[in-house]
Amino acid sequence: LSGSYSNVYKDSCGAFIRSEIWACVAPGYPALAAKFAFEDAIIDHGDGEGVYAEIFCAALESAAFIESDIQSLIDIGLSYIPADCAIAGAVSLVRDLYANGKSWKEARDEVLRQYRGLGLKVSPEDVEKGFADGQMGWDAPSNIGMLIIGMLYGEGDFSRSLRIIVNCGEDTDCTAATYGAIYGIVNGLDAIPAEWQKPIGRKIKTACLNLGELGGYGSQLPQDIDELTDRTAKMMQQVFLRN
Repeated sequence: LSGSYSNVYKDSCGAFIRSEIWACVAPGYPALAAKFAFEDAIIDHGDGEGVYAEIFCAALESAAFIESDIQSLIDIGLSYIPADCAIAGAVSLVRDLYANGKSWKEARDEVLRQYRGLGLKVSPEDVEKGFADGQMGWDAPSNIGMLIIGMLYGEGDFSRSLRIIVNCGEDTDCTAATYGAIYGIVNGLDAIPAEWQKPIGRKIKTACLNLGELGGYGSQLPQDIDELTDRTAKMMQQVFLRN
């Protein structure tokens, strides 16, 4: 991409929400997952922080198939991105705040002080804190920071972690979904409380594709997460055979 779009969105969250698929086709192989994530992210995020965010998450998620310690997973994710990038900086900031006994709310506010993008909707409370301004599209660092806040301060409790992440605000569909992927990889589907699973169900519904326009391909979309999982597992086997 070129021009204003790539300049504005290269540091946004649109790439790292796609990271878990690369982990699932390269489980326990973070170097390969990171490679796939890079090749994916550069298509629409150029050379920005959004690329580092997807690489970080994909490597972490791939390692989560064989490692469950959160701090170790974070270390693995960081090992695949530059130490001086903003993604690494936001992650390190949260780890320091957690280690020093700051609350998750204090950590959230500090992330926004140091790694704030321009929010489209800002609460009156955040306006008073000076969080109403920021660089347009520079969203990945703060949101990765909030993902780490949930992972650390939730201390392994799925519901608590998810509530913390969502209540941090910002790009909550990206942060909550990525946390769900990490938790699910480490602990399995059965560890996710029924109160979260039951309202959603197992069917796959999409509002972004007109199935009629897809013609014969419309019937080839997976109908539920079980079918999608089977397809992904078969793809993973092919990836391993080729690598």
